[in-house]
Amino acid sequence: MTSNDGIGYKILFVIMILVPIIMGYLAYLLCLFAWFILRQPVQNTDRDGRTLALRVAPGIPEEAVPPSVGLEPSAITSLPMFLCSDSAAECPICLGVLGDGDKTQILPNCKHPFHAGCIGKWLGTNSTCPICRACITPSLQL
Repeated sequence: MTSNDGIGYKILFVIMILVPIIMGYLAYLLCLFAWFILRQPVQNTDRDGRTLALRVAPGIPEEAVPPSVGLEPSAITSLPMFLCSDSAAECPICLGVLGDGDKTQILPNCKHPFHAGCIGKWLGTNSTCPICRACITPSLQL
C-alpha cells in the first residue's frame, strides 16, 4: 500500500464533509433571500401616486370592486334595521340565536340577517358580506 492511497481517502472524506455543509449554507441563504423578498410591502400606487384598483378580470368596472376597508358609519346606519320575529335564525358572526325582539340588519344585496351590533362591527373593517362576500352597497332613502 502506497502513501497515495491514504491521501485519496482523505480527500474523499473532506469532500463528503464539505459538500453537505456548503449545500446547507446555500439553502440557508436562499431561505433568507426569500424571506426578505416576501416581507417587502406591495406597492399599490402608480407613478402619479394614485391608488391602483384591484381588478378581478378585464372589463369589470372599478365601482364593482369592493373597497379594501370598511364602510363609513353613516353607510352602516343606513342599512335597514328590523326587530327579529324568527327565533330559528342564527347570527353567523356571533353564532347566537336571533331572538324575538333582537335588532337585526339585513344586507341589501344578499338578504343575510345579522345582529345589528355584530354586522356594525364587521362592516367597520370589511365591505363585504361575511357569508357570501357580496359587496355591500346600502341604498340611500330620500
